[in-house]
Amino acid sequence: MTFESLYGEVLELGFEDGAYPTASVQRAANRALATIYSERRLRKLAYLHTAGLPRKLPLKEMTVDGKRELSLPNGGVSLTAFGEGSVIFVEGEERREYKVKGQAFIRECVKDGRLIIEGAPSLMLKEIGLYPNYAGDRKRLPAGGMHRFDLREEIADFGAAVAAPRDATGLPIASEIYGGVMLIPESFSGRITVEYLPVPTPISDTEGYNEIDLPRELCPLLPLLTAYYVWLDAEEEKAICYLERYRELSAMLPSSYISGAEKYITNGWA
Repeated sequence: MTFESLYGEVLELGFEDGAYPTASVQRAANRALATIYSERRLRKLAYLHTAGLPRKLPLKEMTVDGKRELSLPNGGVSLTAFGEGSVIFVEGEERREYKVKGQAFIRECVKDGRLIIEGAPSLMLKEIGLYPNYAGDRKRLPAGGMHRFDLREEIADFGAAVAAPRDATGLPIASEIYGGVMLIPESFSGRITVEYLPVPTPISDTEGYNEIDLPRELCPLLPLLTAYYVWLDAEEEKAICYLERYRELSAMLPSSYISGAEKYITNGWA
């Protein structure tokens, strides 16, 4: 269903002159779309594919009071810093500094660089991992022994997780999700299935030929509920009539829907 076809169906439901401001129908349609998503708890599956990144040549834990400098090979570096001070990556004339106060997860990619640690007064580095020849996005590097995926960035319509992530066999993965950030053990490799509540794509009256973000089976509900919101303030009795028809039709449809799409995350190794 497109906005153009939705608009036509709404007009057929109660406008004898065959006209009504498109902007008003659009606002009502977006309210109706949000209601349908909420009432029916529409869910989606996202399939993320990732390669495990076992750490190479791990460095030992170190505490720095003052200043210390280390040489770094080409590749990625991840570490967890505690305390107060600075962690600085230097490549030629380029200098990238991370200020630390409390706890920080730091990930960087370097080419024949140096690592400068300045404790002010003291800085502890733990879980230091080196990933030689890593050439991917630094955000894909693990930190604190865990992959960190911001699902709000990875999945465009991510709203909230519904259940624990699962592997390709359907078994739960030892993981945590906080505020949309998913933590997966860095040794994990394979497909990650994320079940989530999506945020609907807003309906635009300027893009009338685009498909509305709603499962095809539920599209018949949208004109009725849109008409309800259109008439709610002007003629409440008429609006309630459309709401009752919406509820009758809704009761005849399955209570939930799940759809899915795949996204590949290679971490620079696959």
